[in-house]
Amino acid sequence: KLPQVFDQGWVGDIFKVSVEQITLNELTTVPLVKTYAELSQNVIDAWYGLCVEYKETDGEPMNFATMKMRLASDYLDKQKEVLGGDYPQ
Repeated sequence: KLPQVFDQGWVGDIFKVSVEQITLNELTTVPLVKTYAELSQNVIDAWYGLCVEYKETDGEPMNFATMKMRLASDYLDKQKEVLGGDYPQ
């Protein structure tokens, strides 16, 4: 009955995809991407740096423009380095 709990909207879409992944991968629970650990660490570092531990400097409040700028300046190079030739252009 669990699929009926999440049958609408974006939550339903996420649930549907997760069930499809479980069906496809069966007992495989490790990520299929070699660089998963490095990529996920970069995302975690960005989340902490921009959300959890963010300190305003020079009156720069966190907003969309600031976040976009900081993602590009502080985390994009690491993402490109990890992905190498697989980074989307």
